[in-house]
Amino acid sequence: MSVHSSWLPTTPTASKWRNSACDCLDVLHWPANSKIARQLGIEHHTILQLHLARLIILTPTSHIQSLASLTGSASPESTRNEHRTPYVLARQQVLQWVVRDRYKARLSIIHCGTLYWHVRRYSCDSILEPFAIYIATLILWAFCLSMQMPEVVEAVDQDGQEIPEPSFLHLDRPLDDELVQTFVRVGHKVAAFISKVGNIRDQGAPRKVLQEGIFLLSGDAPVSAPGGHEPSVERHSRQSPTWGIEESYVKVLRNLLVTMPENASLTWF
Repeated sequence: MSVHSSWLPTTPTASKWRNSACDCLDVLHWPANSKIARQLGIEHHTILQLHLARLIILTPTSHIQSLASLTGSASPESTRNEHRTPYVLARQQVLQWVVRDRYKARLSIIHCGTLYWHVRRYSCDSILEPFAIYIATLILWAFCLSMQMPEVVEAVDQDGQEIPEPSFLHLDRPLDDELVQTFVRVGHKVAAFISKVGNIRDQGAPRKVLQEGIFLLSGDAPVSAPGGHEPSVERHSRQSPTWGIEESYVKVLRNLLVTMPENASLTWF
C-alpha cells in the first residue's frame, strides 16, 4: 500500500471484508485456544501467526513503517515544515487510524500485547518472529504517541461516560473476552499496562516500547537518550533470532530511540 493512499476502508464492501476476515481468524483461533488449554497454557507457533494476521488487517502498517523510517532518519521539525511531505501524510493516516478507526486500533493493541506475551515465553525462532515483534513494537509506539495528543484525547473522550470495570488490565497477559471488549469499547478510560513499559498512556511509554522491541529482537540492553540516563531494568536473557533480518528492524527502532527526546513532547510528534 502506498503511503499516499487512505487507510480507512472507503466502501461498505471493504469494511465488510475486513470484519469478515477478522471473524475467520477468530474461528481459527478457537481450536488453537482449546489446544492451549489441553497443553496447560503452552502456545504453539500458529498463535503468533494469528495475532500477526490481525495486525496486518487492523492497522495501517505501511503508514506506520513510513512514519517511523522518516522520523528516525531526519529531524521531524524540518520535515513538518514542508507541506504534503511523506512524513505529514503518514502522520495524518496514523492519527486517522487512532481517532476514526479507534475501536479497531484498540483491538490491534490487544494483539500487540498478546504477541509480546507469546514471544517472551514460547519463541521458536521462526522466520516470521522478527517482523512480528518489529511491527507490533511500531504499532504500540505510534498508538502511545498519538494518545498523548490533546486533540486525540478530546476525540476519543466522546465515546461516552461509561465507567469501566475493571479500570485497568495487563495487555501482555491472557485476557478473557469481556476484558477485551471493555478495552475496545472504552479503552481510553482503562489503564493498560505492559511489562517493562508500564501504563501505555504515560509520557515515557513510547521510548520504553522501543526499548522493549529492541530487547526482544536482539537481547541488547536499552539505549540511553542523548544526555540522559534510562533507569536500569532487570531482564531475563534472550537469544537473538538467527535470520539476520532483525538487524534492519533494530536499526529503525534504535534510530527512533535516538531521535526522540527523553520525555517526548507533544510537539515532537
